[in-house]
Amino acid sequence: MNTTSNNGGEGRGRGIPRMIGHLLLVFILAGLTVMFSNLEIKDLPMEIVENKVEQTATEQKDLSTSVTGVQNSNTEQSTSSEQQENNKPNLPAPTTKERKVVEITSEHFFWHKGQSKLCDLLREATGVTTLDWKNIPSKKQNDPQPPLFKAVLNCTEIIHTGLGTGNWITAWYMVRIATTLARVDLSLQCREGMENHEHELLPWFTGYYPAPKDTDDWPLDFEAPVEKFACINDYKQIPVQHASHLIQSDMRRIAVAVMGDRGYDTSGLDLDTIKLAFENDAKTTNSKAVALPLAPDIELDEVAIHFRCGDVLGGARRNDFGVIKFDEYKRQISPTVKSIGILTQPFNKTFLRSQDRGKAENCRKVVGVLVDYLEKAFPKSTVNVHNGIEDTLPVTYGRLTMSKQTIISYSSFGIFPAMGTFGDGYFQEGNNGVNPFNKHVPEVLPNTHVMTAPRLGTAQVMKAGMDGTIKWFVTPREEMSNDEFWESLNSKARRLLRSVLGRF
Repeated sequence: MNTTSNNGGEGRGRGIPRMIGHLLLVFILAGLTVMFSNLEIKDLPMEIVENKVEQTATEQKDLSTSVTGVQNSNTEQSTSSEQQENNKPNLPAPTTKERKVVEITSEHFFWHKGQSKLCDLLREATGVTTLDWKNIPSKKQNDPQPPLFKAVLNCTEIIHTGLGTGNWITAWYMVRIATTLARVDLSLQCREGMENHEHELLPWFTGYYPAPKDTDDWPLDFEAPVEKFACINDYKQIPVQHASHLIQSDMRRIAVAVMGDRGYDTSGLDLDTIKLAFENDAKTTNSKAVALPLAPDIELDEVAIHFRCGDVLGGARRNDFGVIKFDEYKRQISPTVKSIGILTQPFNKTFLRSQDRGKAENCRKVVGVLVDYLEKAFPKSTVNVHNGIEDTLPVTYGRLTMSKQTIISYSSFGIFPAMGTFGDGYFQEGNNGVNPFNKHVPEVLPNTHVMTAPRLGTAQVMKAGMDGTIKWFVTPREEMSNDEFWESLNSKARRLLRSVLGRF
């Protein structure tokens, strides 16, 4: 009996805690059921549910106080206001994405339909169907920076492909206009860095050009162009005049970096852009930074004439560009001038591009005549010719920009320093083949002036020959009628010229 009683008593003693354990388990399971109902598990990722179940089983905490990562804020809650507050997810802070970077090359510059290729990328990167200054691209909270269009060019290679420096600078400003219209950041660099800065111009445009702010007015000249013109591939209609003040600023800072300030007010220029380009290049190449100004000791002339030779002296059968009569210089140059500089190509053909080499001797002959003409017209002035090895393209740009008077004829190279000059710039009225935009420039740059000098096209020069062309150069426009010009030609040249002119 005692044994049985002892056994029965011992079993009852063990059964009571077991019953209490069962009841606690039931309560816990019931509590979990209620809590999972409040959490609406259907809206949670499975890994979060599993983590929270484990956490509740071990720490006995309310699941709703530690839920993270839930982003469905529209789910209806059927709990009390206190429960809703407990169940409110703690949203993670938005992560900033890496900005969109689009690398462009010379294929996206104006030539060979590059402008339309560029605009395709601009529309895609900004998420718009039409590039319109009033159509501000939307910016998401986690992607606030505008896209960066990174222009990386084989600078040395492209300027020796026949288009020349002036044409590539023209294309660069078309890129500036389009990227400004699209409100994207822009940077430019040469793949070879600043290595060829002494002899080339494109490296001097290296820099970072931020997008206008959404609240900014159109930052360039005139009204913002419509997409049709900003993305145009037709040279006859390029709207480069919209970048007139931009060009002026760029030319001046290049000139100051090459020549020094020479007494001009340079306080409004961004001189750090070029300095930073050289400093970054030095870090990249582990070399010493270039000391600026580049050529501070070069003497400047009061008047700088860019006289284009080479193909315009009979090297191409075109009449949309050519030469102007010498008396235009006499009309424009101040009678009190003390020095006149003629900036032209080298007379040594080994330094010339292929299309100019055959006319090197013609250039020497005509420039000699121009020197004589100017010395007679301005006897108190010295006349200098600058076309030696030291007269590199950056130095030439510096001379043209720093002169009190800068005069060019037909040239996509000379138009830019003539627009940027600290003094007065004079350029022949453009046409479909050369600088078609320049007639609008004086509207915003009052120190620039359009000339309408008599001209001979290159095809006309070719047919007239050097003797006929030189006679035309030095004969004042009032003293030589068209009939007299025809009479000055020999019969063979006359027949050829009539034949050529009949084609235009």
